[in-house]
Amino acid sequence: MEALNKAGVENGTGHQVLSRYRIDVNQLALLQGAISRWDQFLGELFIVPTPRNLTADAINLMSLEDTEHYLDVKIQLSQCLTVVQSVELEQKFENICGAIRKATYHQISTNLPQFADNSRSLVELARKDDRIITDNDVSKLGWKRSPDLEVSQEYKDCLVQERRQLKSDFIRQRSRVNSLIERLKKEINRSFYSRLDEPISENASTSNR
Repeated sequence: MEALNKAGVENGTGHQVLSRYRIDVNQLALLQGAISRWDQFLGELFIVPTPRNLTADAINLMSLEDTEHYLDVKIQLSQCLTVVQSVELEQKFENICGAIRKATYHQISTNLPQFADNSRSLVELARKDDRIITDNDVSKLGWKRSPDLEVSQEYKDCLVQERRQLKSDFIRQRSRVNSLIERLKKEINRSFYSRLDEPISENASTSNR
């Protein structure tokens, strides 16, 4: 077990390092894997989606998958923190994961459903405009623009503006989540790993440091 605890492991940067405390390297590998899977999911979540893929069932599946990734990271972190036993470090990771979770929850529960509704409304409006134009014979003298057509154009402008705002929020939240994921990785590297030229702590507890 001593050899296992002090064995070199990859810390996600491609560099060979050591576990700073007596954390099983297999556990550290599980943590890195959980973060990598969550990171990949988040990278796809904040890309502007194809409207036809945004059914209620698809959004529910996204919510379930996000919850699974979040809980997996939390569980693996908890296993590592059991060895380190630092309340301060536990709170730091809780804050980072909580901030990521808050952003993804807003994306899945608010932004994506709004984007789906916006898409359906634009499609419906396009069909309505076609009917309005067809129902008015432009060849007749004295033809006047339909009031309904003017109202629908104003509504369309509002929908287009709403879509711009949603896309902007996708980009802004994606940047924020990317920064938080990178912060999470850096904190894990700093807290759980040691360089090859550093001694491994013989004391697993940091609660009084």
